Amino acid sequence: MPLNGSSTFGSKHSSPLQSNGVLHVSDPHKQRSPTREDVPQRAFQDQAKESPPCDGALRQHDVSRIHEKDIENMAKEELQKQLVEQVELRKKLEREFQSLKDNFQDQMKRELSYREEMVQQLHIVRDTLCSELDQERKARYAIQQKLKAHDALHHFSCKMLTPRHCTGACTFKPPLLPP
Repeated sequence: MPLNGSSTFGSKHSSPLQSNGVLHVSDPHKQRSPTREDVPQRAFQDQAKESPPCDGALRQHDVSRIHEKDIENMAKEELQKQLVEQVELRKKLEREFQSLKDNFQDQMKRELSYREEMVQQLHIVRDTLCSELDQERKARYAIQQKLKAHDALHHFSCKMLTPRHCTGACTFKPPLLPP
């Protein structure tokens, strides 16, 4: 039995179900004219029907902005971490460089000190060798003078005092006198 009370089998308006699956009852008594309260409600419903894509787009836009902000914040945090790491690494490298520089300077000072000491020792050795060479020259000169005196004495004794003992094989050579 139909809801509106009349048998409408075979008529055009026989189905109470519309194509969208909603039951529509066509009772003239139950239909009413729109009131003031209904107009804003219908406008809101119409807006609600139209606004979900707009609200969805706004929500999607807000969500994407939030994601962008989160990504920016994460990127800022990551950059901040990298900056802190780079600063720490730079400080560490500067300390290592300063340590190497100090060690190098200390080594250079030790090397210079060693070289100065070697120069001093070489001066001492040179002075010692020069002194010994001078003493050796003086000793040679003294020996030469003694030999000359000995030869002169031998010649004197051979020629003047005892000519009979000299065989003539005397090795004395008189010094060349200037003319």
